[in-house]
Amino acid sequence: MRKLFLSIIFSFPILSVLAQVESPGSPWSLTTKLKSQSPVFQLDPLSDRQIKSYSGQFQDRLKSMLFAYPIMTSLTPMKDGVWEELPDGRRVWRLTISSSGARSLNIIFHRFHLPDGASMYLYTPGYKVVRGAFTRINELPSGVLATVPLPGDQLTVELNVSAGTAFDPHVIIGQVSHDFKGFFSETEIEKSGYCNVDINCPPGADWQIEKRAVVKFIRGGVWLCSGTLINTSQNSGRPLLLTANHCIALDWHAEQSVFYFRYEKPDCGTGAGSLQYSLSGSKLLATTSQIDFCLVELSSAPPKSYDPYYAGWDRRVVSYLDSVVCIHHPGGDVKKISKTYHRVVTGDFGGGFDANTHWKISQWDLGTTEPGSSGSGLFNTDHRLVGDLTGGDASCDYNFNDYFQKLSISWDRYPDSSNQLQCWLDPLKTGVMTMNGYDPYGGGKPLANFSIRPDLIQTGKKVYFTEKSTGLPATWAWNIPGGVPDHLSGDRPAPVVFPESGQYFASLTVANSMGRDSTRQSLRVFDYPDGNVSENRIVPGRTIELTDASTGSPLSVNWKIPNANPSIYAGAGPISLTLTDPGEYTTEQIVEFPEYSDTLVHYNRIKVLSDNIAFRSVTVTNIAKDDHTGFFTMGAQAYIPGSNSLGITAFADSFRNSGDTAYMITGITIHLERLSKWAGGYYLPVVVWNAQRQPVIRDSILLSDLRQDCRATIWLKSPVNFDTLNYVGFEIKPWDQGTFYSKMAIDRGSNGVNTAFAIKGNQWQPMTDVVGFHTSLDIGLETAYLKNSYAQEISILKSSNNGQFQVDLGKLVFKSVRVAVFSLTGQQLTTETEKTGNIIDLHIQAPVSGIYLVRLLIDDLPPFTQKVLIVKD
Repeated sequence: MRKLFLSIIFSFPILSVLAQVESPGSPWSLTTKLKSQSPVFQLDPLSDRQIKSYSGQFQDRLKSMLFAYPIMTSLTPMKDGVWEELPDGRRVWRLTISSSGARSLNIIFHRFHLPDGASMYLYTPGYKVVRGAFTRINELPSGVLATVPLPGDQLTVELNVSAGTAFDPHVIIGQVSHDFKGFFSETEIEKSGYCNVDINCPPGADWQIEKRAVVKFIRGGVWLCSGTLINTSQNSGRPLLLTANHCIALDWHAEQSVFYFRYEKPDCGTGAGSLQYSLSGSKLLATTSQIDFCLVELSSAPPKSYDPYYAGWDRRVVSYLDSVVCIHHPGGDVKKISKTYHRVVTGDFGGGFDANTHWKISQWDLGTTEPGSSGSGLFNTDHRLVGDLTGGDASCDYNFNDYFQKLSISWDRYPDSSNQLQCWLDPLKTGVMTMNGYDPYGGGKPLANFSIRPDLIQTGKKVYFTEKSTGLPATWAWNIPGGVPDHLSGDRPAPVVFPESGQYFASLTVANSMGRDSTRQSLRVFDYPDGNVSENRIVPGRTIELTDASTGSPLSVNWKIPNANPSIYAGAGPISLTLTDPGEYTTEQIVEFPEYSDTLVHYNRIKVLSDNIAFRSVTVTNIAKDDHTGFFTMGAQAYIPGSNSLGITAFADSFRNSGDTAYMITGITIHLERLSKWAGGYYLPVVVWNAQRQPVIRDSILLSDLRQDCRATIWLKSPVNFDTLNYVGFEIKPWDQGTFYSKMAIDRGSNGVNTAFAIKGNQWQPMTDVVGFHTSLDIGLETAYLKNSYAQEISILKSSNNGQFQVDLGKLVFKSVRVAVFSLTGQQLTTETEKTGNIIDLHIQAPVSGIYLVRLLIDDLPPFTQKVLIVKD
């Protein structure tokens, strides 16, 4: 069988045409003017009481999803609908079925047997959605055909029969299912809870192969579950699917199921899932009501366009698992991923299943499971199946206690082949304990493909190339002219830096024994603005310097320092700036490039103390000069690092003071990417935690006073010690109180350093577990040198025997310094001085060899005096 799109181009207002494993064609009524109208078979209306009564029969803790009400019928072309014969002898039969209030309708044919030359179609009013053609190739040994839902409360069944067919079609419409949830309606709705994470978001990056094994399916026209294609020990490609007994328990359950592949959003949180990749019907191979597993064989192998993958498995008996992943379709929604990093142990679900045969998920750390997730596979850290979902209590609001049937129990607890997995997954009885997955279409010549990150590339910063080729390449050759390095090999190439802006090309050639393939992508590298301040924590009257550090050759650079006098400066610098009044000063740097201009705003960048003297501030950050930074979005679920609905309440970065020098933390600088404005204002709390992850100090900044894409320094009310290990970050308010997010280093790759953490309740998770990559928050620590006495920071060193000395004022911050030299009798000597920063070159014109006194007058401090020895040549 093969999947084809049904393409129809007429004057009719066709909005969409879906495809299943169907044959090409279109309903004859669409192109031929028929004399008769299709009669409408109106089903009895359903009341809310009927639906509620029917739904109430089933267990709440099981996680299958009831979305429709089954209505039994017995409609046939022999007694229902209308036949019309065309002039050339062809015949058309039509029947329209209507169920008031239905969000969608689906049909189960209890008998489907067509002659050659006959085809059947299903369509909604105006041919807005058309399914078919269904022909004799869709017939199953059971004689049953389950069809996919069509949106709306009305659909038409049409049979087209060529002249001279061997027999009349034998078709019985045995069930029509009335959708009361709206999961297949024309209007796309969010079907799953807010905390669920799309499989194509960063947490799913390492699961892009296994996701292809996961399907959503409809059983009996009314239930939604999940399942996983599973491999055999012979890599046979036999289309076996693992799900739960409470999803498929009987032969007719399997026969009346429709399976959907590739139902996922194309990108993280954006786009719509496609329902076009479906298969109807399966055969029940093994299950038992004692343990909650089921193995079925699909009616046909999924074609290549369905991108199937047969997941590996692990049947070893172990006492616990340290980390697991579930890929599933909660609420029938697009494919989602859930993770727990808590230890997984044996649990007892109850519900009539054998005791202590489940894996218990005590708490989900990412995502959850919901009705519709039942039967989904549980994967261990080796990416192998170890169980299937039964149910539990977990939800977005209470994310605890889920239970997965153990695959090791389902393997051979019961000896009959109809009650176990062993004879189907290992038919030759090899005894293998673990099995890798199998890609049925993975052989042959490779196809080259790769991605580039980030999208916006800046001069001198690392660019990462991710290999995404298919077809099992054996070698990879990268050619990136102008990059450093410009030639690479392997499937995990090192990052590349582009020293200059401009247009570049990157090419990849992959090869194996079957052949080779190449692909090329272009990328643009941009210069970017940057600037430095020589000191940012000073005393009144101190002169500092502003210097442009932009890449490339800016056309112009201008500075603005509100509340300074003067406040506007021009030029790349160094520009001298003297601030006399205590307070916090913001800098604005406007840089114009040939193609664009940008303004860098850094709020509260410079702190002028009330003190007469201080120790210099040093900024510490985990963001390297060649790191790109950015944020990551999970659609409407999360901005990382920032506002989210994942339960993350804070983000932090780890900082280490590994030297012997004592420092104190005086401020925190954060990069604010986006801010929303609210009437009541939004104070962002910043926090310093100690090594035990206990808060040491909190401060805050009012975001509504700031602009988007800026930096801001929060000078702490009380400086705190910079210990061997501190964590520094910010807390997040609930999603409904506004949107805020900051920046972080883009993915540094599997060999990169991670210093970032996300905090959910009392649990700290490395960012590698949250977004799947290594990163650091774009945070700076403002630190100051800590000594008991300013005098300890001053040193005077001899440069020569002729009265040459160097006075080093270390990390002191001061307004002015004067130097005087005296003999032991009190006579002041003539001196020459030259000051550069905090270094003073001193030449003493001493009359004779001897001991002299060097006196320093720094601002209003008591004089500093030190004896020096001068030996005349």
